[in-house]
Amino acid sequence: MKKAALAMAAGVIIFVLSSCGQKKDLDENQTYIMDSSADRVQELPSGTTMNEGEPLKPPDKENSDVQIKNDGQLEILAGEYEYHSDYGTGRLIIKKTDCGYDISDYESESSYRFLADSSNIDIIENNKIYMKYPEQVLSDGSAIFSWYILKYNTDGIDVYHGKSADETQFLYHASKKGEQSLQDGQELIQTSQGQQEEIQSPQPQTEERTDDGNLLYEAFLKNETGVRNPYVEGMKLTVMDDKNYESEFEDAEKTYAYVDVNSDDNPELIFKISSGTSELMYILGIYDSELICFDVFETHTPGISFGVYDYGFVWEVQNYDGFEMTVYTYTADGQPVKARRFTEESGADIAAYEGEEPQWIDWQAAEEDY
Repeated sequence: MKKAALAMAAGVIIFVLSSCGQKKDLDENQTYIMDSSADRVQELPSGTTMNEGEPLKPPDKENSDVQIKNDGQLEILAGEYEYHSDYGTGRLIIKKTDCGYDISDYESESSYRFLADSSNIDIIENNKIYMKYPEQVLSDGSAIFSWYILKYNTDGIDVYHGKSADETQFLYHASKKGEQSLQDGQELIQTSQGQQEEIQSPQPQTEERTDDGNLLYEAFLKNETGVRNPYVEGMKLTVMDDKNYESEFEDAEKTYAYVDVNSDDNPELIFKISSGTSELMYILGIYDSELICFDVFETHTPGISFGVYDYGFVWEVQNYDGFEMTVYTYTADGQPVKARRFTEESGADIAAYEGEEPQWIDWQAAEEDY
């Protein structure tokens, strides 16, 4: 992901001119790729190879209503955001131009991750900006694209990257520079007059929820149904799985919580069976109106531990020969995605991802209330 230094005077340097016809002075020694269909100079990143890619198409500007809506949201988000990078402090900048908005990510003062504008935006929905970005632009006018997703909230912007919009990995969290954070439970919206005003956003996703909020979860908690183990063919998981062990889960404690682990605004069911150093944790969700198991965690040693933060990230720590922590999120259909991996040396970064414990409910007490 590392790009060439912006200050290089020779070699291959990326320049993307906006479609409104702006011109820049370009060095005659630099290499440019012309996209004849769009009449604009495209960038060729340094170190790329001339592999086959998909056609580079000019941006579709026919839907002016969508563009106006996008610009309205970008106006709210406009500003400079900072994050921790391998080179110190990185900057994510959203800036208004004569032709829309520029979105730039500078890893340092002399290198960048991407230089995008409004034409790279595919859609803005559910507090996420989906950008299709040409990582490589080839001499035949085709390009090799990747996707950046900017998920914004009251705390800043989370940036994800991947080969497709459905398969992205978490890169970093950026906080807005020089601006006081909104109070908890507030966010900015765009009014019909183009002004910003504060509204109350939904309560945190770990808000306590009644069991009858979803009959499938309730059926599982009542031991009326099981769910297929995604890792063991033909095996069903139930709330009584501690009985399948000889002594590891003697006098086991069973708890559960509701946490949204795939950012779809619908909390998943986290069920835990614990006894001493032995612990099972099931992450259950609803997909296509069916109860499925997203993931299973198991340990019988203090060298392995796991849990979930109230804001939705699942974590796992292995501490044998060396410390290693992995943070997970999940897709809509329950596929685990590694968001970040930490080692002991990166302990300072871990604090940025830590959250609070969700509100755990005692299963035995809840069962007696059924």
